[in-house]
Amino acid sequence: MASNRRLVLLAAAVALAGCSPARTRIVTFLPAAVPPRAQRVSGSCWTHSIAAPARPDAWRCTLGNRIEDPCFEIAGESDLLCGANPADPAQAHPLALALTLPLPHEPIPARIAPQPWLLELADGAVCRPFTGTRPPGPAGRIGTYACSDGSTVFGPLEPPQSNGIWLAEVGRVATSAAGPPQVRDLHQVPVKAAWR
Repeated sequence: MASNRRLVLLAAAVALAGCSPARTRIVTFLPAAVPPRAQRVSGSCWTHSIAAPARPDAWRCTLGNRIEDPCFEIAGESDLLCGANPADPAQAHPLALALTLPLPHEPIPARIAPQPWLLELADGAVCRPFTGTRPPGPAGRIGTYACSDGSTVFGPLEPPQSNGIWLAEVGRVATSAAGPPQVRDLHQVPVKAAWR
């Protein structure tokens, strides 16, 4: 009887451990080299990244009529790396950017706080910061990240809880010809990993 009780308690502990998310993994992204399968392109960068504004090695660049942000400097390399996706390297579209002009010499304002340029949520969605128009959200907040499953993260990330987990408030923007966009299914999702 005691043995059966121990088995039940052990099964409950395993189930509970499987349900609770692990603490958010914070990663500093430092590309070591351009991936061999990267497409080679030419372009120039005119300002620091909007997606990763606190990084002095991240840039907003033009490749013909297309904008890439962020593009990262690589130590010892002349090319920049654009299109990285460390959350899912198989889905990345890496670009080796050969600069046609030198990088601008501009300081990063001291007031800019570090923010992740890529999130992986506990539900598997991968989210990137908006670098242009942002959708309005509830209570005057705005969309901050667009996610691979069509959802949007609103407002800043919730600071880590006592268990080390960051939280993202996620919803879906529904547009209507009859009125302003509405946010549906707003809920909090743990952040599995955040790349800075």
